[in-house]
Amino acid sequence: GSKKSAIKKQAVTSIIFLSVSVMLMGGRMGGVAANFFFNLMLARLLAPEDVGIIMVVISTTMLASILTTMNIESGSVRHLVHAREKGEEDKAAGFVVFTRRLWLYATPIVMSGYLIAAYYMTSDRSDDYFVVYVLGSFSITLMGWLRINARHANVLSRQLAGTIPTLLIRPALLLALLAGGFYAGLTLTPKWV
Repeated sequence: GSKKSAIKKQAVTSIIFLSVSVMLMGGRMGGVAANFFFNLMLARLLAPEDVGIIMVVISTTMLASILTTMNIESGSVRHLVHAREKGEEDKAAGFVVFTRRLWLYATPIVMSGYLIAAYYMTSDRSDDYFVVYVLGSFSITLMGWLRINARHANVLSRQLAGTIPTLLIRPALLLALLAGGFYAGLTLTPKWV
């Protein structure tokens, strides 16, 4: 009886592991496809200079979001796992709270620095370019928050919750909004995108 129960339990665990792996692979492939089609649509629908400014803003906001967390979420693997193995749930919770507070305090500083740098980078161009950086800067907050929580979720064995938002939902949302704007007949500008 107990041997059958152990085999049954192992089979269920294997099926769950396989299904999560398949969903993660599908999420990663779907995200790459959505990203590809987003970039393809940008290249087809906007002028090369407009595509360039959009790509620069997306890239720089992603880089700036790393500064909002000081990459401390990488320590989750060591600190959270170690604390939980020792049964020190308070230390694990403290690490999570600390990383979130660091993000909360660092984000306004990083955004201010980002906007000052953007202002000086676009000072010889039209104000429309600076507005694109201002609008894009709001994603710094979201990307930093996602980075922290995704790493914590992965360490706490919640791979789907930690991976799907950044791998699939973000690029799929960008693609859906861009396609929706195009089909709604909106004039696609870097500010809108």
